[in-house]
Amino acid sequence: MSFKVIDGGGPDKEGRDRQREQEWASSDFSSALRECAANVLRVVRGAGKPYELLVQMQEVVDKAIKYREAHGYYPSSDLILTKLALHDEYKQQRKRDDRGEINEESRHFLREEGEFTRLHALHVIHCGALQIAASGLIGQDTQQRAGESELHRGLTMWQQWLEEQRRKRQDAASVTRAGQKRLRRQGEAPAQASRPVAKAASPEPTPARQSQRTRRQRGFGEADLKELRKAIKAKDAKKIAELTAKIGRRPSDD
Repeated sequence: MSFKVIDGGGPDKEGRDRQREQEWASSDFSSALRECAANVLRVVRGAGKPYELLVQMQEVVDKAIKYREAHGYYPSSDLILTKLALHDEYKQQRKRDDRGEINEESRHFLREEGEFTRLHALHVIHCGALQIAASGLIGQDTQQRAGESELHRGLTMWQQWLEEQRRKRQDAASVTRAGQKRLRRQGEAPAQASRPVAKAASPEPTPARQSQRTRRQRGFGEADLKELRKAIKAKDAKKIAELTAKIGRRPSDD
């Protein structure tokens, strides 16, 4: 018995090759665009590689032309907006939560422990800082003040989160002390932990080193918050960038 081969409905080899070419063109354009944009932001901040900017800009144009050759049209505004949008951890977690991809334990941490609040505050701070930098470059005072207002709102949210975390630590410490007192009244004082073997005393760190180590461990605290507000008022872009760079680190317990 002979069998007849029936062509399927999928794309032929030429179609598959063209699809791969389009995917590569899209990926190359997106990568070149993000690298150029990231370097621009770093240069605005006072770092980055300004000597590479023109080369990167030319690379974006070249990749856009390759994109047009593969797709038949240039990259759309929606595509560019999507590739350059601020997709930070807050947005990623919100999307995962909306899609139901977060388990109950993670959802409790994000919602009950205030992690969503912290991430949202960071998101607002980042958006405000970007608005300030962009508007300052071309002298758009109204938009720059809007960015400052957004940044202040994010800092207020961050400060509220800090205060909430401090309150929770104090409540937890109060519960622990109350439990210990109750045990002592009942004659059931908790067993003392075994005393560790004494080690040779290490030299005490100098105040300068101790202060420096504390600053590194603490991350962004209330003192930094005050300094950032002063920098915003003085329109000190470099100081604003230095302080906002610390915000992503969680502060240690005081």
